[in-house]
Amino acid sequence: MSERHATKHMPVWRDLVFIGLLGSGIFMAGCTSVNTLLLTSQTFPPKASWQEVEILIREPSCAHIDIAQLSMEGSGSGSYATEQTDILKKAASLGGDAVVFTKSEKYLEHGVSYQSPMMMGGPWGMGSYGYPGWGYGMGYGRGMAIPYNYTVTSLTGIAIRYTNYAQTKC
Repeated sequence: MSERHATKHMPVWRDLVFIGLLGSGIFMAGCTSVNTLLLTSQTFPPKASWQEVEILIREPSCAHIDIAQLSMEGSGSGSYATEQTDILKKAASLGGDAVVFTKSEKYLEHGVSYQSPMMMGGPWGMGSYGYPGWGYGMGYGRGMAIPYNYTVTSLTGIAIRYTNYAQTKC
């Protein structure tokens, strides 16, 4: 027997599942967007750059208009700086002069996923039509609960516009 026939053949479906999960994970990581709740019907010209938008930790004492509540929820994989920059970019596109950020939140979510024993390899392997799956059922009713946890981060800010247009900062 030649060497290439002597090696153990790994099922192709495992590779396909891995590639699919990896691709969807990368796709979902890039799809985080800023949730926007407009607080006024007024519109303002956008800023030339997000770097023109001030970062505040409390509401300013000078007169201003609240433009929008901006928030992001991430899976914990994105950094605070990235989320803050995305919020500042959104505020700049709305014509905001500053964003008053609240304290970021981080919490743990719990979930349960159900997997068919056949999809996990099971004692009879993928495609086994023997007992107890008996063919087309593919392990119907014999799903295994797999608990999982993931960290969620949340960052919120209020985009504001100063009402004294000659004044760009308080």
